[in-house]
Amino acid sequence: MPLTVCPAAVARAPCGRLWALLSDPAAYDSWWDAETVAVVPPGPARPGQVVTFRARGAGRWWTTEMRVDEVETEGHAIRLSAAFPLGIRIRNRISCAPLDARSCRVQFG
Repeated sequence: MPLTVCPAAVARAPCGRLWALLSDPAAYDSWWDAETVAVVPPGPARPGQVVTFRARGAGRWWTTEMRVDEVETEGHAIRLSAAFPLGIRIRNRISCAPLDARSCRVQFG
């Protein structure tokens, strides 16, 4: 049974600053609880790019890959998909929209 969630929050940072983090897969481990192992091909996020990462859980390291499916540069959004151990699959759209010069709305889902 699929589960759909779409949490949102207000970030006290300009939208451009958050977009710089979202569009740079090599920097993902600065904001997620995983270690980025490789980005192929390297460089800014683009469709078809594969990010290999690993995270610790249940006393061991788990390695998996995430694929960049779509990048909406003007809309400040990125779509990602991944298959995790135990049959868990995710498809996420992460976006940010400016609220004013110093804050933005971040949505994940």
